[in-house]
Order: sequence, then C-alpha cells, then structure tokens
Amino acid sequence: MVKTRFGFKRIGWLTTLNVLLCCGFAALISGCATQQNLDNFDLAAYLKKQEGVAMYAAETRRTLEQEASEGNVESTAKLGVYYLIGYGVDTDQAKAYQYLQTAADKGNARAQLCMGMMTWQGLGAARDPIKAYRYLLLASKGIGQDAQTARELAENIEKHISPKDAEPIKSEAGIELVPNR
Repeated sequence: MVKTRFGFKRIGWLTTLNVLLCCGFAALISGCATQQNLDNFDLAAYLKKQEGVAMYAAETRRTLEQEASEGNVESTAKLGVYYLIGYGVDTDQAKAYQYLQTAADKGNARAQLCMGMMTWQGLGAARDPIKAYRYLLLASKGIGQDAQTARELAENIEKHISPKDAEPIKSEAGIELVPNR
C-alpha cells in the first residue's frame, strides 16, 4: 500500500479487483438463496428498494391524480404506491388499496404484487388468503424482480390454502397445472 499526499492509502489494482470479485460473488450467492417470508414481508421497504423513490421525485401527486382520473393505469398504480409508502402524501392504506386494486384489475403487475401482499397481510382491507393468492399468481406471470417475488410469495401462500381452492385460481390465472404423478 502506498500513502498519498492526502493521507489516504492506495491499494494495487489487483487487490481492488479481488475485493470487487469477492463482494460480487458473495452478493450473487446471497441473492440466490433468499426465500420470501410471508409474515415478515415488508411491502413498503420492498417498493422503496425495488422501485426507487427517487424516480418519482419529478412527478407530482396532482399530475398523477389527473392522469389516474383519465384512466392511466400506471399513474393509478403509482398513486397507490405513494399512499402505501407515504411518499409526498400521508400514508393511507385504504386509499392505497383502492388505487392499487383498480390498477391490478386492469393488469398492472406491480399493483397485483402489492394487492397480493396487502390482502395477505390485511392492509387497507380484510385479510383474504384466496384473493392474495390470485393477485400474486397474476403478478407472477411477468418477468423481472416483481414476478420472481410474486412467484415465491404465491408458492408460500399455496401451502396455507386447500388444493380445491388453489386449482380454480391457477386455471383462471392461466397457470399451467402439472398433473400429480
């Protein structure tokens, strides 16, 4: 190591590369081994981490409300997220539920994921495992982090509901059923 004139220590490029590779490998391993826990799943923290609140900074609540009133599904979903996490508004689970339900029923995958967890945890409305399972299966049909998270959560919910309740929901959601062997 070499000390610079500002007092910082400089390490060689090979050491830096080794550290970066080790950190990247550790992150890859830890990311692959995660399992979503239904009872401890923090939807607000997930949304802040995945969506990044900063991307919403330029949008105003008024603009989103105007767009949502005109039927813009993405704006409706974002408003639901705003109310759920308290970004630019007071946290209001009931309003979040209304906005997210509207967007989820129109096919917005992020809203479907949110509705799945809100109905599982009883946020904004009564707890309903069957409805939660349905929304999560719909959200799981996409690609990306939301779809993967929804798949893992749906698998966990499936353990808590009867097969006779699960099968019609899978069929409705268009999920391929694998016959028992």
